[in-house]
Amino acid sequence: ETLDISTSAAIGITMTEAQYDNFVTGTITADAGNDTITIADGAITDITTNSNIGTYVIGEDSDANNVTVTVAATDDVNITSTSANDVVTAQVAGTYTGTIDTNNGGNANVLSLTATADIKGATIDANFDNLTLATGGNTYTMTHAQYASFGAITATGVNTVALTTASTGLTADTA
Repeated sequence: ETLDISTSAAIGITMTEAQYDNFVTGTITADAGNDTITIADGAITDITTNSNIGTYVIGEDSDANNVTVTVAATDDVNITSTSANDVVTAQVAGTYTGTIDTNNGGNANVLSLTATADIKGATIDANFDNLTLATGGNTYTMTHAQYASFGAITATGVNTVALTTASTGLTADTA
């Protein structure tokens, strides 16, 4: 399937996850940065971002209340979850400077960093309680405030977290 929403004007389009998935396996052409795709309420499981889309708005998952959003290394997209119930797992690779915002303060959202992710320029919602460093032997870059906002940090193997801002009273998690 092909989705072409490339115009000079900002486009907002709403579709189901199944409809979106058909375009992901095909081609999406858009004006990177100013177009928005809203994934409508329904059975939402996995969303893989596309660098040609600037913003994703994810509706309420009616199935298991677990949504995974995979952000590729070159995708600087903004992600907003409108659900008050879903647990959102955002998998981020590469240098990411977008915004991830959830609407659910009571759930155990997970920010999962893969490869050598650098999130120091990103805005990560305080509702992300958990940080997962997915692979061993890598360096992950973030600010002290970002690091300190996570309640639980889990890691595979030996990793390095490089903090780009000064920190006092830092408590390291040896997970």
